[in-house]
Order: sequence, then structure tokens, then C-alpha cells
Amino acid sequence: MTKDTSLPLKAPSSKNLFLLLLVVCLCGAIRCAYLWTNTLITKRLIVAEQKTVDQLQKDIAAFSDIPGFDKLKLVKQMENTYAQMPRSDHIQEVREIFNAILNVDTTDTANIVLSDFKISLEEVSLRGYVSNLRILYQSPASAPHTSLIERFEKLKFLSNITIKKYEKAEDNIGYNFVLTAKVTNNDTK
Repeated sequence: MTKDTSLPLKAPSSKNLFLLLLVVCLCGAIRCAYLWTNTLITKRLIVAEQKTVDQLQKDIAAFSDIPGFDKLKLVKQMENTYAQMPRSDHIQEVREIFNAILNVDTTDTANIVLSDFKISLEEVSLRGYVSNLRILYQSPASAPHTSLIERFEKLKFLSNITIKKYEKAEDNIGYNFVLTAKVTNNDTK
């Protein structure tokens, strides 16, 4: 017969269970105290930062009430969008664009009148009058002329040529229109 040499398992004593329960409760209490303290500190930091934000917003509102602040904002905005070179240096380029547009051939169609030119280095717009809307868009094969849009498309420095608006003229014969285009390249030579 063999003898069992294993140690018998003893039931934990109530003292050991009490100590284990006490350690678990202490750990839980320490964790709760940490979370409560952390929450309290975070709330105080939030309140302090909110006061700072409120004060800064009051300061900004006070600045906007100062006379001339709106002008200062406009100047800052203009500085951000201002071209590197002053407009006076571009006068020759604007003149060349204007001359190229004036030289768009309208002699073979006496039914086109162009006026009210607005030319900048970014955009060109003009008003015009045509006796028939086909003159703006169509190029008849039998006619010696091309449409007005095609004539402007021949100008290499213009893109996005559109006629956004046209309406019946007061004489009830022709149409008034507004042509706009973006200037893409200031080199008109």
C-alpha cells in the first residue's frame, strides 16, 4: 500500500479572508479617492481656463469697438491678398489687354457694339449689344465671320469666357449682354 504524501488542503481561515477583504476595500477606497481628487482638480482647471477665455473674448470685443478697428481689419485682409508688385507696375500689361480686346474684329458684323470695359489683371468684363443672339454663339459656315465668343477665345490670355446675363434691349430689336473672362496670362504679345 502506498502512503499519500500530499498535503491536505486547509480551508482559509476567517482571519485571512478578513485581511484579503480589507486589502481589496482599501485598494477600492484609494482608487475612488484618486478619481474624486482628479475630477475635482480637472473641474477647477476647466473653470480657470473658461475665465481666461471669457476675458480674452471681452478683450476682442473691446478691440472691435475702437474706432478704426474695421479699417485695420480691412488693411490686414488686403495685405494678405495684395499682389507682390504694385498695380502701377502693371499699367502697361492692362493697356495691352485692353488694346487686344479693342482689336477684336467686329467690322464684318455691324450688329455688335462693345462698351463699358472693366479690365484688371485677374478679370475682364464688358457690356455689349448684338442684333441677334446667334452672333454671340454660332459661326455660320456661309458667313465670313466667327461668333463673338470664338473671337475672344483667340485671345490667349483669356479663359472661362462666359456671358452670364443677356436681356432684350430697349429697342426690342437686339440684346444687351455682359461678357466676363478670367485673365490667365498677362503676356499679350
